[in-house]
Amino acid sequence: MPKIISDSEEFGTIAEKSTAEVQQFVEQPGLLHVSVMLFPEIPGASQCMIDCEDTHYTPGTKRNELFTLHILKWEGLHFGIFSVPLEERTLLESILTKHGMRLTKNTAIMFSSKGSSMFPLKGEHLYMLSRQ
Repeated sequence: MPKIISDSEEFGTIAEKSTAEVQQFVEQPGLLHVSVMLFPEIPGASQCMIDCEDTHYTPGTKRNELFTLHILKWEGLHFGIFSVPLEERTLLESILTKHGMRLTKNTAIMFSSKGSSMFPLKGEHLYMLSRQ
């Protein structure tokens, strides 16, 4: 079972949550969610996420409440799933472009000798971060 850590105020600061709880969060209307492979890292991906928060959702400000981060350990890999208001997609995409990244509607699939495993979260507004 995937392990999820959340810094969301809704879930409490740095709390372990079930996949079902985070899936319910991902299904909330009005939010755009971006999945970022952190370890091993897609080059530039974590810096893109950090710049997004530091530049437009600065910690210690009211706008920081609009930025939510979940960390997911799945199939031995670490993913950050960060969420921002859906209406700020253009702002997010400008940051991604600056870092040579883009949103894709792909789904991660892990293949092994035991078969395949699909990324455990799904949603209309859940995207993967990838290189341009």
